[in-house]
Amino acid sequence: MFTTFKFGITDCWNGFGGTTVGARPCDNTEGTTTNSLGQLTYSPAPSASLDDVLDELGLLLTSSRLTSVARTLIRSAVEPEFLTGDTAKAVRIAQQLIASSPEFHSSNLPRLSGAGPRQLSGYSLSPAHDYRAVVFLMLVGGADSFNLLVPKSGCMDGRDVFAEYTNARGAVAMGAAGLLDIDATGSGQVCGTFGVHGNLPVLKQLYDEGMATFFANTGVLTQPLTKHDDYFSLTKVQLGAHNHMQRETYEVDTRGIMHGSGVGGRILDVLNRHGHQTSANAVEGRDTLVKGSPNDNNPVWTVSERSPGIIDQISSLPDGAMLDLVKQLNGEGEPENSLYGETWSAKLSQSLFQYEESHRMQTELEGLNFTLTSFPESPEGTLDQRFKSLAEYMSTRHLRKVDREVFVLSHEGYDMHRENTLGKKFSELNASLQQFIEELKAMGIWEGTALVMGSDFGRSVTANSNGGTDHAWGGNYFLLGGSVDGGKILGTYPEFLDERSDYWTGRGRMIPTTPWESVWNGIGQWMGVRGDNDLGWVLPNRNNFDKCALFSDQDLFLNGEIPQTACLINDGDGDGVADEVDQCPNSQYWTGLASDASGCQPPTAGPTTSPTLVPQPTIAPSSAPSVPPTPAPTVFGVLEVTPKASVITPDSAIVRVGGSNNHAVGRAIDGTTDKYEVHMSDAAKTGAGFEVTPFWPHSIVQGIRVYTASDGKSRDPTQFVVEGRNREGEAWTLIAGGDLNLSVERNPQGVPIDSSPSAPDLAKAHQEVTFQNTAAYSHYRVTFPETRSTSSTIVQFGEV
Repeated sequence: MFTTFKFGITDCWNGFGGTTVGARPCDNTEGTTTNSLGQLTYSPAPSASLDDVLDELGLLLTSSRLTSVARTLIRSAVEPEFLTGDTAKAVRIAQQLIASSPEFHSSNLPRLSGAGPRQLSGYSLSPAHDYRAVVFLMLVGGADSFNLLVPKSGCMDGRDVFAEYTNARGAVAMGAAGLLDIDATGSGQVCGTFGVHGNLPVLKQLYDEGMATFFANTGVLTQPLTKHDDYFSLTKVQLGAHNHMQRETYEVDTRGIMHGSGVGGRILDVLNRHGHQTSANAVEGRDTLVKGSPNDNNPVWTVSERSPGIIDQISSLPDGAMLDLVKQLNGEGEPENSLYGETWSAKLSQSLFQYEESHRMQTELEGLNFTLTSFPESPEGTLDQRFKSLAEYMSTRHLRKVDREVFVLSHEGYDMHRENTLGKKFSELNASLQQFIEELKAMGIWEGTALVMGSDFGRSVTANSNGGTDHAWGGNYFLLGGSVDGGKILGTYPEFLDERSDYWTGRGRMIPTTPWESVWNGIGQWMGVRGDNDLGWVLPNRNNFDKCALFSDQDLFLNGEIPQTACLINDGDGDGVADEVDQCPNSQYWTGLASDASGCQPPTAGPTTSPTLVPQPTIAPSSAPSVPPTPAPTVFGVLEVTPKASVITPDSAIVRVGGSNNHAVGRAIDGTTDKYEVHMSDAAKTGAGFEVTPFWPHSIVQGIRVYTASDGKSRDPTQFVVEGRNREGEAWTLIAGGDLNLSVERNPQGVPIDSSPSAPDLAKAHQEVTFQNTAAYSHYRVTFPETRSTSSTIVQFGEV
């Protein structure tokens, strides 16, 4: 759009013109349209004032929906040129700014707060964890993976399964000489020796070295099935369709519970909530696998095969002023902001942030004089270039300060209906994998990287009449990595490749026996996800399968930490203690603290001697009532206390109460002014806030401090309620409640709060309310029933 306003219709400067006509050079002077295919012709009346021009452009481009905030910003940029008499340039500047505004891109009325650009930033501190990355490689089109992994010899009951394979596959069968033997005797498969496609020697080498694992007959499933079930109606996907099956492979959510997010993105969401510094990355193509929940709103970064380009080349304003104004025009919105306008502004602001970060990374790398050692300077194939770009990006992990990453990239060309060119594609794949693995080893992150291959679906075991194969279902895939516990085939390779199999549905199609949930369960655990609650959020369909049939990280990795026996208990919080005996059901597994037999953890800091707790008996009723009394809450007397600025730390277990939100609930207690908001329904407006379990086994709360957010004064809470209890399932006991009158002064976004037991952070806008309380509790609920504006449906604050 900017190019069109400045230079007309042209293919120069990333313009809309798809081609040049004749030998038309690019114009290098802003506002010159001599060599364009066409140009915009708007011109104001000679007598028009600046306000007349803005009124007319606002009418033409936004139907007069340009807000006063936007108009003021645009006027400040246009006026200097207008006063010099260069009306044409003033018009071009106004057109560019209006065309970048939410008013231009949505049909309802945006409402900006006027507080400036959205506050976006990367990580400022070095990560506290080791580096781990998952790379998902999608072979697009449906790879013929029954020629990737082939049964050969040493088969059960003395059968010649290779001959059966050859008979079943017909014209597309691999000859024995084209296969590389691997030992599968310890894998419990139909044969003791399998063959890997001869054009993938890197897989055989890694398998023999114990760094590659195969997943047999794996695919998209809603629940375990055989051909004797009504598998079409029981499988909630459109089987055989490329777009649907690719999406299901990326999402691993066949029932659409977390629709639009991918399994890799949800893993990163959980890890980010628990203190990891994460990055979701798509190498060029489709990014579904790494998209997280919209509530977490974690960005997806594009890893490009090309160097970052330049936005707004030959700008109409000097020194980056144009993009600075664009960011202000798309700044923070008010609570009543248009949904469509908010979406445009958020996406545009994120894109500009990523653009600036990409250039910063490029500058940093050039300053380090960093070069890859295994890839040629100019790779020949597309896959080589993508893996090279991926390796270069991974080399910047220290600059980006991340410790957990998921990448997705693709290799096209596997939909082979008419001819079998699998050997050629596998040769390309083999060369790229070899170079990528050598680069990871050179960077010292081979042990911290896991590469998993998948595809839309497997192809038919039987050949079609055109010498190719057709869309099927189950397929065979692999996992590679320096920490992979490899040298084995997991899952179950079909015992028969014909109608004798319980999984043969006809025409060479096999129902998968291993769901993608099984693979990602183990990978998620290796990345750091624990417990049935978090794993169930990552894998919404997980409970449809036998937990003990899902792979654990110890099944997949040498450094896996979750024992296979963990599947035998229900363990919501991941502390290794069964839910039915867990007395602290919100233990924070991500802190690395071990829980005792009761499921409780020691505090992370505090007095050298633990507080002495004296259980007080509940008072029995004076006479037997006709109905059982409500159990009295468990009460503890405390003999020793240590003052704390807050009983809550950023690592405290916390869940949202009431309504919904787009912010991670941890923002409410993260020790900074990073704003947290809850979108309240009418039903939830009586109690929106959070429940929190501090590290301290028991604590006495005698006050509350609430810090304001960076905007949205109308959303400030005006009432608070603090409740406590000591056991899950007990009724909440009121500790204190009352009015709040927060300052209209706003705090800067995301600034650390420096407080003590005796004093709040006086440099930050806040309100402190103290109250009398001598009772100790281990769980707290904090809610805010009312807000400053009675019409507001959002309660918001910076910190509690």
